[in-house]
Amino acid sequence: MLLGVEVTRGGCWYDMNFARQEIRTEAVLRTGGWSLGDLHVNTLDAVDLSDCHLSSLAGQLLRLFFVRSGSVTLTSMAGSQRLDAGTLFVAPPQAGWKRQNFYDQTKLVLISIPRRAMHERGFHIKSFELVAANTSNPDARAVGQLILSIAEQSGCTSLALRARQGRHLLDLLGMVLGNPLAVVSARNREVTLSRAKDYVAQHLEDQELNATRIATSVGISPGHLNRLFKASAMSVMRYVWACRLDRAADLLRRHGESNVSIGDVAYSCGFASHAHFSRVFKERFGFSPRDYLLRVRAHKSGAHFDVAARMEGV
Repeated sequence: MLLGVEVTRGGCWYDMNFARQEIRTEAVLRTGGWSLGDLHVNTLDAVDLSDCHLSSLAGQLLRLFFVRSGSVTLTSMAGSQRLDAGTLFVAPPQAGWKRQNFYDQTKLVLISIPRRAMHERGFHIKSFELVAANTSNPDARAVGQLILSIAEQSGCTSLALRARQGRHLLDLLGMVLGNPLAVVSARNREVTLSRAKDYVAQHLEDQELNATRIATSVGISPGHLNRLFKASAMSVMRYVWACRLDRAADLLRRHGESNVSIGDVAYSCGFASHAHFSRVFKERFGFSPRDYLLRVRAHKSGAHFDVAARMEGV
């Protein structure tokens, strides 16, 4: 589905098209974009012509927009709707717009939401249409302010915090937007699994975290929880250890230039001993935590050493 779009600036009109994986647009990305767990954030300004790429197919994404300044008019078969600064609106995967007009100095925050993330939280989106939040509602304004705060952080916060912000934002959208995001049965498999993963993310530092505690938190048996995780090709505790290692690697990357204690990183991610942490970290990433930290420092300083060739990125 291709959507014709026109952008105004200084009385001039430009064309842009929303294609399956690409946006040809006047709204140029002002940042490289960053993740909020399953979500992806970009800030856009209506200025110079640019190509902007989305990571998923159009049919798999909802797009949440927050108008920071200026205004945008969306034109569909049903008529036109003008959205001014402070407006929060959500577009369906296949938006039926004939034209979108971005006026001079328009600034937007765009958050791409995978359809899967909505289903996991029990949100029904089959009949989802364009929805604009009521800006006179205090709850809607609070969510808009949260989005603005996230945009101002520009992805500089930790991976763990951004993932939690993404989950929190999805939960709040269900409250603010109402019926189009109506919640289905809490016993839905995807919903239960998502809640279990949320609990894990919030308790990774707890060395006593186990399948029984996780199962209790979502109101099911440990056996049922294990079956849910194994359906995704990973046991409960293997998932826990993978999350702990991902968080540890993120901490080492972010604090590589400081005198970070590897032991402190290990304990903060729920590992009971430095030795165990070092062993499983090397099994996962191919480097001991110490060599990984050296790799981070070398990368940031521009230096090179032998182990760098064995690892892609930091």
